[in-house]
Amino acid sequence: MGAEAATPPAVLLVPFPAQGHVTPMLRLARALAAHGAAVTVAVPDFIYRRIAGTAAGSDEDGVALASIPSGVADVGDGDPPGFADFGHAMEHHMPAHLERLLARRRVACVVVDVLASWAVPVAERCGVPAAGFWPAMLASYRVVAAIPELMEEGLISESGTPCSWFPYSLSLRRTLDCA
Repeated sequence: MGAEAATPPAVLLVPFPAQGHVTPMLRLARALAAHGAAVTVAVPDFIYRRIAGTAAGSDEDGVALASIPSGVADVGDGDPPGFADFGHAMEHHMPAHLERLLARRRVACVVVDVLASWAVPVAERCGVPAAGFWPAMLASYRVVAAIPELMEEGLISESGTPCSWFPYSLSLRRTLDCA
């Protein structure tokens, strides 16, 4: 038996279609690709049209983009469709297209933005494990990690109460016992 080349695991990422979600998902995708995974980020067509061919949508970093038809009218005037439009699309139009995408590819795992949870049952139906991703986690972690410094600077008390916050007056600071 000859040595066979190991195929990198394929991972499909499904972000919620908003900048604060797509950008962190693309960063995660690049990190996974840097570790040898074959990564595809599946975005609604109206997001795909905005980022394909840009630095964010370049596949030079080992990350491929896949467009999922959303059924949402996008006039391309720079403003993305409204929340109600793409919310409806995620629940009623995009699942069938994601299912077809998963049927055409051999995917080891689907990473789903928790606000795009519609993709979890699709992955389940296709027999593909799904993992949740919440872009706010790093921000939340950074706030928690900064607590000792915030206390040292006198910005919060040991109980977490703000002590030196711009809107609060000095009298409130004394009231909060943050001397």
